[in-house]
Amino acid sequence: MRDAILRAWDKVKKEMYVVKNMEWCFYINKLISIDIHDKNTVISVPKEDLDNIILIPNTRLEDRSGTDIYKNDILEFVNEDLERVVVVCKIGNIRMTTDSGDTIDVQCVYFETKDGSKRNPVVWNQRWLYHLENMEIIGNIYETPELLEVRE
Repeated sequence: MRDAILRAWDKVKKEMYVVKNMEWCFYINKLISIDIHDKNTVISVPKEDLDNIILIPNTRLEDRSGTDIYKNDILEFVNEDLERVVVVCKIGNIRMTTDSGDTIDVQCVYFETKDGSKRNPVVWNQRWLYHLENMEIIGNIYETPELLEVRE
């Protein structure tokens, strides 16, 4: 489905937007304005309000229904033991051990269990590619953080 490359979370208004345009000043190496889309309206966010905006990249991965997965989306799937598993999509460095025993750091998309104890990279991991085909986005950490609460 290929949605927008970036979404934007407004920390003050507690709303999610689609980024339509960004203006970067190479002279000072800084973002100076962005235009965000709110349903039918484009809103320009001035430089002084950019600290209230969190930019969220699209991973270019899709869940089982073809919906684009963004960083910090919350997903669920049923594993081989028929257990419901909830994970958060992350982008960052993972320390991995290769087949030859070497330890390397890899920049990648990975899925972290909601308690943060397990990190499962998509790269080099066919099992997680299988899980990805069965994952469904159920929310994100900004709009639905309650989905990460531990159930008793």
